[in-house]
Amino acid sequence: MRVGPWLSGFANMSYGFAQGEGISSAKFLFSAADLANTGWQTLDHAQTLTGNAGATLRDGRFTLSGTVGYASGLRTGPDNNAHVPGHVVTDLSAQYTFLPRAYPVRVGIDVVNLFDEQYAFRIANGFVGSSFGAPRSVYVTLSIPLAAEPHHEGEGGVK
Repeated sequence: MRVGPWLSGFANMSYGFAQGEGISSAKFLFSAADLANTGWQTLDHAQTLTGNAGATLRDGRFTLSGTVGYASGLRTGPDNNAHVPGHVVTDLSAQYTFLPRAYPVRVGIDVVNLFDEQYAFRIANGFVGSSFGAPRSVYVTLSIPLAAEPHHEGEGGVK
């Protein structure tokens, strides 16, 4: 969605599942009885529900963007019959553009996992052990173009 030049946003949601028949990789992790089972099972990378939403506000040369993502949790357990807990992660980004001549210099700050949500991707699944999402991280960015940007009539800046 876009509301004038100052606000844009998006949202999406998905429902999915993935199944495999039998065990075809990392066979050393399974017993002979497990390997003999050729039935269908949900795969460990299957997440049932995911959703994302975000918005960007613009005011002149200043931009503020935020996203929120929901994940219902990947499969876990010896037969991939359980879920790790779901989680919500929020990211925030601010940027300002300086216009010295034809080379716009952009300075920004990005905060990943704003509220320091601690969440598991996997819990002791035998193949990769336990994996957790990244803690809150802050990045400062500087962007300087390698070539001058074209000037358009009616815009500020030097010809």
